[in-house]
Amino acid sequence: MRLTIVNNYDLRISNLQTEDEGKYECSTNYKGLLLIHIVNLFLLNQPTQLAFQNSSTVNRLIGTEGQDLLIECTADGGQPAPTLSLLVLGTIVQTGVQELRYILQNIPRIYDTTNVSCEANSDALDIPMTTTTLIYLNLMPLMPVLSAPFVSTLEMIPFSISCTSTGSRPAAGIWWMIGETNVTNLASSQEKQGVDETFTVTSTLTYTVDRNFNLQSITCTANNTIGGFSNQINLFVRFPPDVSVSNVTYEMSDPTRTINCTADGYPDTYIFYKWQQRSLYGHIIRELDGDTILRLPLVPTTLRYQDNGEYVCTVSNGIQGTDGEEKQQGAAKITVYAQPVFTADNDEINIQYGEIGKTVDIAVHVFSVPKYIYNAWFINGKQIQTSTKFLFSESAAKVEDVFHGKTVKVDGYILILTINSLTNEDFTNYTLILENGIGKSVEHTVVLERSTPLKPEPSSSGVVIGSVCGSLIPVLLLMGVLVFVIFKKRKGHQQCENTVTFEKTDSDDHTHSYEDVKNRGKTQNASNTNRRQSPTKNYEALGQQDVPNTYDNLSDEAPHANRDLSPPRIYEKLGSKDAPNVYEDLTAKDSKEIGGQSTRKQYDALGQKEAPNVYDELTNEAQYENRSQRYLDFIRN
Repeated sequence: MRLTIVNNYDLRISNLQTEDEGKYECSTNYKGLLLIHIVNLFLLNQPTQLAFQNSSTVNRLIGTEGQDLLIECTADGGQPAPTLSLLVLGTIVQTGVQELRYILQNIPRIYDTTNVSCEANSDALDIPMTTTTLIYLNLMPLMPVLSAPFVSTLEMIPFSISCTSTGSRPAAGIWWMIGETNVTNLASSQEKQGVDETFTVTSTLTYTVDRNFNLQSITCTANNTIGGFSNQINLFVRFPPDVSVSNVTYEMSDPTRTINCTADGYPDTYIFYKWQQRSLYGHIIRELDGDTILRLPLVPTTLRYQDNGEYVCTVSNGIQGTDGEEKQQGAAKITVYAQPVFTADNDEINIQYGEIGKTVDIAVHVFSVPKYIYNAWFINGKQIQTSTKFLFSESAAKVEDVFHGKTVKVDGYILILTINSLTNEDFTNYTLILENGIGKSVEHTVVLERSTPLKPEPSSSGVVIGSVCGSLIPVLLLMGVLVFVIFKKRKGHQQCENTVTFEKTDSDDHTHSYEDVKNRGKTQNASNTNRRQSPTKNYEALGQQDVPNTYDNLSDEAPHANRDLSPPRIYEKLGSKDAPNVYEDLTAKDSKEIGGQSTRKQYDALGQKEAPNVYDELTNEAQYENRSQRYLDFIRN
């Protein structure tokens, strides 16, 4: 029998079988008390197999460089369930019971051909069970290596260059580009496999170029299904003569500024012509005397930024190039670090315009090498902060400036201050301050003016017209006298300065003084011929209690641009005692001479006792009588 009782009622089972597993009970009676003991019997079983689930038939974990690699290890069987451990590069990276999973993220190529081990441990094992596999990656090629740091060749003479790619699995293909030209089909390739089963591929390109390929890049690209890299070198094509000029950088305070020109051709006897300074867009700024060395002329320090540009050295050795020209040129860039400059094209936008309630962009053009590191906008001495009202922006742009007397386009910047919902208070001066770490900070002020007149409020038009008409009647009578006096004096061709002064007291006990000052020309014909030189007349209205004075420009001279010379009348809402005096413009302008421009008069709302008097121009004699009639018509209406 396999079951026997030994010692103190111990159960011995011989030749354990699978069917012996189960629950065993032992009962005793101790002093009349029944005791039951239960024992569960399990058999220890070793795992039957330990393996990597995604391993290939040749015991390899196949992965791809730069992608995630999943590692799974599973133990079959075992009682109790075995504990598994995963070792990568000698370090335990994951554990599990019966099975485990681990992901190597973005696996780099250093894991290629390294071993990964999985260990199983349990009470049924005297020593751990172990299995090992090899990480085997599909690899992109390493950076290709060119056989020379650059290629220098003569025009129309073949050159050869080799490119070698290593470390790829599978083998890489190689592509050749010269500038934008694909020349791969003119290259030959060889490949071989190393002991690590990676491939080395060498491609050799033989090609003939002309001068159009000079300074272009030669690019070698090695690529396979995983990815690839490119490497490039410069191609220098020499032709007689090959003229080279080196780029140089100076600061505005450097006392000496030179640039060297080297001619490399055959024969090596050269004629040097005048140097040319050009803008970066090819416009000739000036010509300078020099040969292999050009010494820049001394100019004021603040103007040395104008030395920026391309400098062209022109050389001839008597040998024509393939283009048939003897004169060959080389060019280089001179960079002058100087304080920022507000360019000449700002002169056209020093006064900018906006409309009430709308948005305006105040733009300033800047040339700054190096680029400014500080910029700030100010209004009335106070720095403007970004808000819904004020926004700042900038952009690189071509701007226009004067370099050594020549107007040129240069690479600069446009800085914009955006002002939203314009109000009367916004029409003022705006100052931009810049600094780039060279020299001093600079500032520029832009004037924002209103481009359109204020519109009258319909609800108050009746009050305004009534008050205006009531105030104009006595004044217009006085104006008729003034017109008559002036007309009589002009009839007599008097060449003197006439002053007519008279006063009027209105119903509010305000005393108004009116003064007409004229500087007459020598003759009536001269006055009519040269209308743009007519005298300027100023009319002042003085109130009893500091009534503000409003002066209209009634001269025949052409006003500033963007003003309307037509005489629209705009009346603002007035108080019950406001009595503005408004007179139509009596100036007969020559519309052709003025260029179609017009002037607008705007009359603002005044306080209760403000009564500005505005007198229109009375210059052209031929129209005085007709316009007097117009005043009388206005009174009747």
